[in-house]
Amino acid sequence: ELGNRVSEMVRRTKKITVLENCLPESAYLLRSHDIESPVTIGWRGSATHQEDFAEARHGLSRILERPDTRLKLIGSPPSNSLPTDRIDLIGWIRDIESFYKELDFDIGVVPLANNVFNDSKSHIAVLEMAARGIPIVASDMPSYRRFIEHGVNGFLVKQKHEWAKYMKILIEDPQMRIDMGKEAFVTALKFKIGGQVTDGYREVYDSVGGAR
Repeated sequence: ELGNRVSEMVRRTKKITVLENCLPESAYLLRSHDIESPVTIGWRGSATHQEDFAEARHGLSRILERPDTRLKLIGSPPSNSLPTDRIDLIGWIRDIESFYKELDFDIGVVPLANNVFNDSKSHIAVLEMAARGIPIVASDMPSYRRFIEHGVNGFLVKQKHEWAKYMKILIEDPQMRIDMGKEAFVTALKFKIGGQVTDGYREVYDSVGGAR
């Protein structure tokens, strides 16, 4: 019923403008990477992302066989098939500022299953990590493809075996992690609330108000 109502609303609407997800200034921190510590690979999400997480599960299992890696999960644990002694489970964080502080990964992974629903996803997951200067390995899906320039500010995964491949590259090249994280941060700045972003939102709201 809701889907039908939305479809009817869209059909009746003469002009539709999609506003990009943006982040507040407090979300941004170009964090430093401790190259001497075990490399922390991070994921954030809910139990509804089981199908998405499955895209990277095998690659993560292979990577966690290395003694120099750990996996940090924020939200709901998406899998019970990974070695629990190598996982730091943070759970749900209600305070947004505390959530941003927990995004202290060395490498961020953002898997998405290839389906119609996910074709409509925004780039918010990669944006949050990029705003913390984290290099990202993400599924090659439309929303992430618009944000990530492959090999520059992150890696886009086309085949499941590439999850382990790109994580391995970043684990073994600390300088690449730093450089790629900086590039991700620069990209994320385009989506910080304020300046041109705020002006763009204002133009849309003004146009809506003027049409009445």
